[in-house]
Formats: sequence, structure tokens, C-alpha cells
Amino acid sequence: MTFSVNGTPVGGAQPVTGIDPVINPLTDQVTTGAQATASYSDTQIVSGQTYNVTASYSGDTNYKASNSPVTKVSVQPDFVFSEAQNYITISAPGGNGNLALTITANDGYNGTVDFSSSSCSGLPAGAGCSFSPGSIAGSGSTTLTVTTTASTTGALRHDIRRGEPVWAMSTGGLITVGIVLLSTPRKRRCLSMLLPLLLCAFLIAALNCGGGGSSQSTSTQPPPPPSTPAGSYTVTITATSGNLSHKVTFTLNVQ
Repeated sequence: MTFSVNGTPVGGAQPVTGIDPVINPLTDQVTTGAQATASYSDTQIVSGQTYNVTASYSGDTNYKASNSPVTKVSVQPDFVFSEAQNYITISAPGGNGNLALTITANDGYNGTVDFSSSSCSGLPAGAGCSFSPGSIAGSGSTTLTVTTTASTTGALRHDIRRGEPVWAMSTGGLITVGIVLLSTPRKRRCLSMLLPLLLCAFLIAALNCGGGGSSQSTSTQPPPPPSTPAGSYTVTITATSGNLSHKVTFTLNVQ
């Protein structure tokens, strides 16, 4: 197989690998034609240009010569996104794990890939991700860190309303004074002066007993973040630069 670019043969003849045809032994007819593949690499092709590529087969004793239709090929700058390994193992919820990621420029690529928490998908509850550095220009590497959350328990908070016990003590004191005055004959003359005060004391006591206020209240703190459940999760990392986007996946094992 010979390839031509813009009508000019390039390279030498390339080996063909494929599947032999299927021939019906009764009729000697070909029921399934032969299928073959040939490949060619050319480092002289320039990014951003369009080329007309054809393939030619010269024929042999079994097959006739043939030429492929013209295929237009345009090479664009791009990058390869790869991971150092396909898994992260975290021994227990609350721990962290790291993974090295690499961007390799191809065909003159010189763009920038920006990473953020939104670059990660498939993380379990209570888990997050970060990258250091957060961007790569051209070729380079970054370290992905996956964080998990350990189980925590919410706590109760007691709030004491200090003003209410003082009122209760004052009210009780006034009622006690009134009772003492009523039981002392010589001081009954002062009772008429204390009646309005006693009336106020009884009203305050009635309001406190009727639930107008409480000397103590209980509130809860905001709920803690969910803990990361143990298990295996398929996580996808997306690297995007302009209209170029590539992904890698790995398995997150939380033990």
C-alpha cells in the first residue's frame, strides 16, 4: 500500500494486515471480501493546513489494483492528557490521596489548561478535589489531591437568659414581703400602700408561670458535613483548553 499527499507519493510501501476473504467452496464465489489496514506517519505535515491523502494498492495474483478516494486531512494543535496510575486508595474517611496528571503538547499546541473543583466528577459525598498547580501552559504536570470527610457528631448549645431569674427572684421577694405584712398586726397600716406593688408582683408571677419566657433554651449547631462512605468510585477528570477537551478516569478506593 502506497500513500500520496496532495498527489505526491510519500514514504515507501506499507505492509497490509487484515482478514482474508471468505469463499464459498460450493460456488467458488467470494461471500465476504478481504479487509485490510495500512498506516502511515508523516512528521512533515504542518498544523493548520489541509492535505489531500490517497492510498494505492498495486495488486497481486489474487487482488486487483485499486485506489482510494481522496480524504482531506487537517492537522490541528492538540494535547494528550494522561494519568500516572488509574487508582487512588485512601485508608479511611478523613484521609487524602494524590495522583499525578500530565499534559503533553502535540502539533504546536501552546494553549493553557485550567483545573478547578468542577474538573472532577463522580466523587462520593463528603469528598472534594484540588490541583497544584491549577493551570498548565503547553506541556506540564499537576498533582490532583482528593480529600474525604470523617464522621462527626453535632453538639447541643445551652443559652441562659440571665434577666428572667432576676425577675423571678424579685417577684418572689415581693410576694414574701406581702405575706409577712399581712401576718403582722402592727404593720397592717402599710398594707394599703403595698397593695399596688403586690398586684404587680402577682401579675409578673402569672406571666412567668404562663410560659411568657423560659430561663433556659437549647439550640443545635449547624449539621456537620456528610462523612465519605467507604467504597470504590469511578472518578473522571476533564482537561479543557478552548474547544479542546480530553478526559481520564481512575478508581477511588475509600477503605
